[in-house]
Formats: sequence, C-alpha cells, structure tokens
Amino acid sequence: MTFDIIRFCQDHNIDYAIRGKQISQGWIGLPDVWNKINDTEYHLGFNLAGSYLYSWIDGWHSIYDWLDLVAPYENKHDIMVEYGDEVSFVNRLNDEPHNATEIEFNFPELPRQAQDYIRKRNFDPHDLIRKYNLRWGGIVGSFAFRIIIPIYDKEGNLISYQGRFIGTDKNIPRYKTLAKELSIIDPKHVLYNENNVRGNTVYLVEGFFNVARWGANTVASLGTSFTEAQVRALAQYDRVVILFDSEVQAQQRANKLAERVSSMGVHVDNVDLELVGRDIAQCSDIEIQQFRRQIG
Repeated sequence: MTFDIIRFCQDHNIDYAIRGKQISQGWIGLPDVWNKINDTEYHLGFNLAGSYLYSWIDGWHSIYDWLDLVAPYENKHDIMVEYGDEVSFVNRLNDEPHNATEIEFNFPELPRQAQDYIRKRNFDPHDLIRKYNLRWGGIVGSFAFRIIIPIYDKEGNLISYQGRFIGTDKNIPRYKTLAKELSIIDPKHVLYNENNVRGNTVYLVEGFFNVARWGANTVASLGTSFTEAQVRALAQYDRVVILFDSEVQAQQRANKLAERVSSMGVHVDNVDLELVGRDIAQCSDIEIQQFRRQIG
C-alpha cells in the first residue's frame, strides 16, 4: 500500500520536508497535528513504504486518523482512490505494518563517553548495563550516538529496542524507537521492564531513566500516550501507581489513564510528585526512598 503524500500535501497546502536532521531515509517529515501547534521541526514522520505515521511525542498513528484532522470534510475513499495506487483502500486504512519475526541485536558495549553520560545523570553505568543490558548505537547509522535500551515482553523475549541520544543537538529527538515493522511487537503494546516485576503492585513512569531511578516493580509506557494493550497489561495488577511528570499535559493523560484502568476494577493512585522543572530520573536516591515510603 502506498500513498502519494507529497502530492497530497501540495494539493492541500500542508507543510512537509523530505530531508532534515530528524528525517530518516524512507520518511517524510510533517507537522505533528496531534501534539504541536505550528510545528516547524516536523515531529511527525510518514513512512513511505507502509503509509503510516509516527510521532516522536506519542507514537504511532494511522493515516485514517491523520486524514480526519487534515481533511475532515473530504471523503476518505475518494482521497485514497486519487492519491493511492489501488482502486480503493477503504478497507485497508487502518492496516498495521507487518512485524518482524526476529531482531538483530549485535550492538557493541557502551564506550566511555556513554558511560560518562550515565554518570552525569547520577547513575552507576555498570549497574544499569547489568540490569538492563544497555548497548551502544555507534557513531554512524540511524542509532548513532545513542544508548540502546532493549525492550522485552513480560516473558523476557526481546521484541524491540529504543535509543537515547546523548549529544547536545536539541534538534535531534532524545528518544528513537526501532520502527514498528522491524519490531516483533509494537513497543507501545507492552510495558517496558514488566519482565522484572514481582508482586501485585506496579509503578508506572514515562521512560527508561525514570524506571532505573524509581527501582523495583517499575514499568514504563514509553511516553505519556497509552494503548489499550497497555491498559490491559496494567489491569492484571491489584494496584497501579501512575507517576507521570508534573507538566500539565502529562498529568492530563495520567488522569485519563487512571480512569481507564480503574474502570477495569483496579485500584489506581495517580500521584503528582510536583517536581518543578525536573522528573523522577533527576531526583536523588534519598528523595526516591522518601517518596516510596509516602506512597507505599
């Protein structure tokens, strides 16, 4: 399935970019209509091979949902006929790209510069490497200058990985996840670090370094967005404690998630730690111990 995104954007006066620091080969950069107003940095990517979209902020979106926002008054069937390569895409608008059956994970060990980055964040690099099997994305390629964080399902099977950029260029997204079609399972369909959870209480944070700082029985949704698969995973526990950042948007999504999970009969505590200008990963171990005692 293909969609002539460039012609569509030109005809509908939609800004786009075919190259840039955030735009990989085989992708078109678009303004993130879900999360950014006047997005000139193209936080939304369109995959030319699969005709689906990925937001650096909240993950995957279907072309159907995108058309609802950028062409709300036009007939979707007619759009797909005009800009697609088949007579009709009407039954395929929500198709998911096929997943991989195996993942190559032959990254080298973390070099000194990556370990120094971890130390600057007040973590022990050797401890994180041992616990989470961190690797290095190298100095060339799509994951260059990134700490590679493997993502496992609940049973401990490698299903994808994410890279954390350690450079200083603010135009490059901090986190980059392996493309959906190259992952065995969409990472947003699992809870990161659930393979290490023991017990019936789980703490939910946004990302890897928050997991590492909060400690035992902590999982991450890999962003503030969530999927029904993640809701179902959380519903398996007796108690869920949501610990998203204190920013307004993060707390709004935490509230929605809390409502959704609690509707399934789970005891949910949505806790705003009121960390102004920082997140859990930037707290000291003593602060975390105090928070955990207060929350239980």
